[in-house]
Amino acid sequence: MKNSILIVSLILFYLDTSGQDAKVFLFYLDTLKQEDPRQILQRSYNKCQSIQGGYYEMDVLVKVLSKKDTINSSFNCYFNKSKGDTLFRSVFHNVLHEKNKYAGEVMYTGKELIIATAKDSTATVMSKSLWARDIKAYAIFHEFHFPFVYFNSDFKHNSDLSESISSYEYIGEESLNSELCHHIQVNKNSKKVAGLRVEYHYWIKKEDAIPIQYSFTSRVAISETASITTQYEKVVVKKYETDNSIEPKFFSRKAIPSFYDKVKDYTPVTR
Repeated sequence: MKNSILIVSLILFYLDTSGQDAKVFLFYLDTLKQEDPRQILQRSYNKCQSIQGGYYEMDVLVKVLSKKDTINSSFNCYFNKSKGDTLFRSVFHNVLHEKNKYAGEVMYTGKELIIATAKDSTATVMSKSLWARDIKAYAIFHEFHFPFVYFNSDFKHNSDLSESISSYEYIGEESLNSELCHHIQVNKNSKKVAGLRVEYHYWIKKEDAIPIQYSFTSRVAISETASITTQYEKVVVKKYETDNSIEPKFFSRKAIPSFYDKVKDYTPVTR
């Protein structure tokens, strides 16, 4: 009842208000309507955790200060989550394109990792029982849309949102590829590297709470008023289907195209 009286009083106040005061009041009402960005992130996290398998297509852009070229890649990926797996936490079949050309495929069956390279038409098989450590090292360099694929990693995957966060900001509602999204910015200051600041942006689809784009920019302060960008990465999910688990046939050796006529067991590089 008290809340109702307060709302009515505010409306009556507004009706009797004009000019600059009216604009201030409208801004106040708009602020009241905004959701806590942390709540939006949590809803999206819960949604992604509920997904057990599916298919997605994504583009990845990476720009590193130490390199002149911008890396543009695209991935088509089938996956089923595998909670007990200690390496990838999902089985997957990932098709890679670089500069709009087919570059190869990577598949993890739960028992072996298969890396098929189009350049030499060779598929290399890494047994999990023999080469678990090497597979784990390789995983660091492999792109995934983390919210879909990992059980314990969402779009917070490497930002440690529970620690070292300087701010959460709700940028607003934006249309991305004709989909209405919440745009949220998260800023993090590093505890380990003095002057390092990382800025994350998330575009979370309003309809189903799926993050369809995210980016991060790392900057290092070179003075009190200036900084340089050391790395920028953006991930855009163009298409996804997450309603059903994928059939096992997509994660077997038979799923590797037949033009890979050379199949060999992995041999570690000796130094």
